[in-house]
Amino acid sequence: ACPFNYLYWDFLMRNQETLAGNQRMSMIFATLRKMKDEKKEAIQADAKRFFDRLEPSQDSWYARSRQASDKKEKKVSHG
Repeated sequence: ACPFNYLYWDFLMRNQETLAGNQRMSMIFATLRKMKDEKKEAIQADAKRFFDRLEPSQDSWYARSRQASDKKEKKVSHG
């Protein structure tokens, strides 16, 4: 397996809302739904570590993406 698979899955998790309507992505998101929460959390943690080392600036595209994702999660959890 590619050592950067976690970046692929992290991208899909962060952009699921945008990409889920694409019929070509249905099998990929079915695989993602089958993943255990612990594995998803590990993937996100690994991706965060990678991006933090690569581009630690808080103004990076990744930081902005994570902030937007965190805001969406807070809205859903406080519903």
